[in-house]
Amino acid sequence: MLEIFGFSVAVVAIGTLARGRKISFLLAGSLVIAIFLLIRLAALLLARDNEETFFSVFGAWAWAALVVLFLKFMVAVRTIKKLA
Repeated sequence: MLEIFGFSVAVVAIGTLARGRKISFLLAGSLVIAIFLLIRLAALLLARDNEETFFSVFGAWAWAALVVLFLKFMVAVRTIKKLA
């Protein structure tokens, strides 16, 4: 339950960051949600023990962090280059 609340907050933050970078917040949010769920569901289907399921939780959150880093640094660099 706590993970669902935390992920909801993370998706809202990603959407807000995407809107601030002048890209589609719906695209960014739906991309994060889709891949997050894909990683978690694939791990449930393929995992043989709880340790592998733990790594899927880590991998899913790492994916969300990678999207944030991409929005924070790569999109900002592209917008600055377009303005110059």
